[in-house]
Amino acid sequence: VSELSRIQLENLVFSDGGRPFFFDELVRGFADLNWIFDIKPEKGGKTIRAMVDWCRNHGAENWLTGHGKFLAWRKGHERLLKKLLPGAVCYPKEMACWRADLAVLVGLPILGGIEPNRTYAIPPRVAGIGLFRKSVVDCFHRRQALTVAFLPETEQDTRAAIEAGFDEILTNGKIIDADVIEKDS
Repeated sequence: VSELSRIQLENLVFSDGGRPFFFDELVRGFADLNWIFDIKPEKGGKTIRAMVDWCRNHGAENWLTGHGKFLAWRKGHERLLKKLLPGAVCYPKEMACWRADLAVLVGLPILGGIEPNRTYAIPPRVAGIGLFRKSVVDCFHRRQALTVAFLPETEQDTRAAIEAGFDEILTNGKIIDADVIEKDS
């Protein structure tokens, strides 16, 4: 796909009849929302340069840093992003999140390396122990860090994340009906 031109991509039709959605269309349609940009390692440098170039050409650098957070799988990609877009906010790497999560779980958050103003991913469970609890979230908040419920697997997990006070919830799909969240809030 990365080798195709925009015109070629515009002519693609998926098996369900849908068509590709382009970055500029997303920005126009959903500019008021906050976004997570998952920078895949295979074409990360190219993706970062294209995104930053687009934002510079459209005067949208402040929008991108104000509405976006980045998950860069390679340190070099995070460095490139911060060089080209100094205000970019990046999620801690996977191992930093695991370290912080486990330290909180065993009651020694001081050993977790939890940094203020960073958003730590917390999975629903570790070794069968549920982490979507208010006490876990509060521990991060006391250190001025934010939390993202990372990939709740069920509607029950999503409800637990909401009740625990997570700052963000990241899913691989629809886990709970948005109307239920509105009614419960």
